[in-house]
Amino acid sequence: MDLPMNIEKRLEALGMTHGTCISILNSKSHGVLIVKVRGTRFALGRNITRNIQVRSEQ
Repeated sequence: MDLPMNIEKRLEALGMTHGTCISILNSKSHGVLIVKVRGTRFALGRNITRNIQVRSEQ
């Protein structure tokens, strides 16, 4: 993640750490993503999602 420290720390506190598996549940307009992390759903805005790198686990 390449985010400001306060946002990165908040995501880590919510369980989204390096290497965590996430599921993309829905991709809304303007870059908003609905994701599931460790059993909890989150909505992440474009300013956050554009700075997170993901890879497919297929």
